[in-house]
Amino acid sequence: MKTTYYSGIPISNKRGFLWALFGNELDGVIGDAKWNPERKDTLWIRIKWWCRNPFHNLTWHVIGFAHLPSIRYDVNNEDVPGMNKAWSIKKDDPSQKKYPYWLYIGKGWEGYFGWRGRGNFGIKLRRVSQ
Repeated sequence: MKTTYYSGIPISNKRGFLWALFGNELDGVIGDAKWNPERKDTLWIRIKWWCRNPFHNLTWHVIGFAHLPSIRYDVNNEDVPGMNKAWSIKKDDPSQKKYPYWLYIGKGWEGYFGWRGRGNFGIKLRRVSQ
């Protein structure tokens, strides 16, 4: 089994597994300054931040590649109603593997699935008011 490293933590061990599921390399365990401007650090704040932004390291650094330079290709010049398609590639990856992204904007619903422009993987579906 190949071991993947990011920030010095091997993902294949127990500590790395916990880091991938519960860590947030970008904003820390108490959230960013916009979400938590008072910078409170309580167990409840940590739980609320994780529920708002679950599996951050997993989606950004394990199955995603937000820590690497990437290029995004959009089929549409801008997001328009209906299905929008795009893909990203890791800039220095000789295989040029394509990571797909779909964005849907419809009447009452919008959402996305796939690797976003920064290389992080995400899924979102929400109801929007008319």
